Amino acid sequence: MKYLISFLICLLPILLMAQTNVFPGSGNVGIGTSNPLALFQMINNNNQFSIRPESNSAGTLLTSGQAIHLVFNDNNDGSDYFSVRANGTTFSSTDEFFRITSNGNVGIGTTSPTHLLTLNGGASSDGARTLVFERQVSGGAYNDIKASLGISGNTSQGGLRFMLSSDDGNNWINNVFFLQAGGNVGIGTTAPDSKLAVKGNIHAEEVKVDLSVPGPDYVFKERYDLKSLEEVKDYIKEHGHLPNIPSAKEMEENGIQLGEMNMKLLEKIEELTLYLIEKEETEKLMLRQLHELDEKIKKMEKSK
Repeated sequence: MKYLISFLICLLPILLMAQTNVFPGSGNVGIGTSNPLALFQMINNNNQFSIRPESNSAGTLLTSGQAIHLVFNDNNDGSDYFSVRANGTTFSSTDEFFRITSNGNVGIGTTSPTHLLTLNGGASSDGARTLVFERQVSGGAYNDIKASLGISGNTSQGGLRFMLSSDDGNNWINNVFFLQAGGNVGIGTTAPDSKLAVKGNIHAEEVKVDLSVPGPDYVFKERYDLKSLEEVKDYIKEHGHLPNIPSAKEMEENGIQLGEMNMKLLEKIEELTLYLIEKEETEKLMLRQLHELDEKIKKMEKSK
């Protein structure tokens, strides 16, 4: 009798455990539950379950037909991985699309991910903010700015938009950098009308401009029609600006072409140089005439 009681006590936990598992010939299968609500349902106290292959072997879960393979590979040499394969009815005939290695790297389109995420191939998204990069929060503030890449949803301004946020990650600056579908680039604007359009200031150590207009050395040619200062004076009086220079209103409305304007200003500098040369020659002539007149006066005084 003692042995029977001891046996029943030892058997009781097994019987109780068996009551929570259901393996019917048909219908839902339950592990940890006697009332499975799906074809397969697993329940335990810590909400965890694991599938472990034998040591030094690979474990594979297959669907029927055109198989999708979930591969658990345990090599015990640091090269363990989990992968997803498809496009075949057998493991060897499938292609691998996704892999997580034992060091935490994720590869899409590659079996050898070298970073936390390695992507071999293209990617697309219909979201406004496709990728977000941020550093960890420390002391209630971001250690660095938060950044995002996104595709513009406006078809008239279709392109790649680069966005930044404030330190708290809440307020997005949408127009930091914009690459338009036609190839124009906008900084501070989503409507670039040139290869590079900047809404704001530019700070550079040097800017090189290729000329689309000739240099103004033609001013020094003998055939150049250099207006007299009197003519320039009359033109300014009538128009309110120098000849061949746009008015202030035109510049405010249309802006200026930097290369063209520099050549116009250089033209005026060269014209001014010619005026100064002419003025110096006139002054020399006047000094010479004054000197000659002074000599004549001295001779006249001696002859008295």
